[in-house]
Amino acid sequence: MYPTQRSTALRRPDQRVNIGDLFGAFKRFWTMLVLMIITVPAVLLGLVFLIVPGLLLMTIWLYAFLLVVDRGMGVFDSLNASQTYTCLRFGTHFLISTVTFGLVAGASFIPYVGWAVSCLISPLCWLVVVIAYRRQTQFE
Repeated sequence: MYPTQRSTALRRPDQRVNIGDLFGAFKRFWTMLVLMIITVPAVLLGLVFLIVPGLLLMTIWLYAFLLVVDRGMGVFDSLNASQTYTCLRFGTHFLISTVTFGLVAGASFIPYVGWAVSCLISPLCWLVVVIAYRRQTQFE
């Protein structure tokens, strides 16, 4: 749960990561599982059929998981709040979600080592999303 860990660290005044941060989101496990069951098939169907609807859903729901962890929201509240946040600067959020998805998915096509490169790039991409989330919500 690397994004959770970074989000918790960014919330602290000292911005330090603690080993307990890895397990801090387990109280939200069922909410995040239901959220994943709703969002992943919808995004994958959108990507398989026309690509653009999948990218749009990916952008609209960019912060849903972070809102569950950071604010303790429920499934549908986090989806609605994520849509509200991403619609404010949709072009920027679309660029973030498209580039991060392209880096992680594109790296997996590298022969023999693609999975390893994708595993190395994925936390960095999540860190970019967490930083964008913090900037979007810093004035609340």
